[in-house]
Amino acid sequence: MEAERPELVAHGRAKLRNGEAYIEFPESFAEFVPDKEPIDITVTPKSSALLYIPEQDNHGFRVKCDIGDKNAEFTWIAIGVEKGKEVRPTVPNIAHEDSVFATMMEKERSEREQEMAERQTHRNPRPKPVRQMQPPRKPQPAKP
Repeated sequence: MEAERPELVAHGRAKLRNGEAYIEFPESFAEFVPDKEPIDITVTPKSSALLYIPEQDNHGFRVKCDIGDKNAEFTWIAIGVEKGKEVRPTVPNIAHEDSVFATMMEKERSEREQEMAERQTHRNPRPKPVRQMQPPRKPQPAKP
């Protein structure tokens, strides 16, 4: 899938020491990520540890663990927008195309619901009365 804007990706592996680690981004990533755009960072522990990121900037981030393995290994991935490409390009008529698509989807949904209601009506036009169970008849003796 293609991103809406050019993105840069950095990733790696690290290990906590006493519940904390600082990850410095590679220069090739930090140099091309703008200061004011947020960087999406995901950390995944390799053992039982609740990790979180209390601080980050375009040079790196800090990972902490208050619960679990204080020396856990983890993987990380950081995704940032390329410097100079922060503004999302606008596509003319996208709002119009979205509303046309939404209208078509609503019409199809309405038609399906109507079809299903008609099928249900034809299958069960009215409830059938419940038959009462009769006790079994005793056999009559044969006549000579």
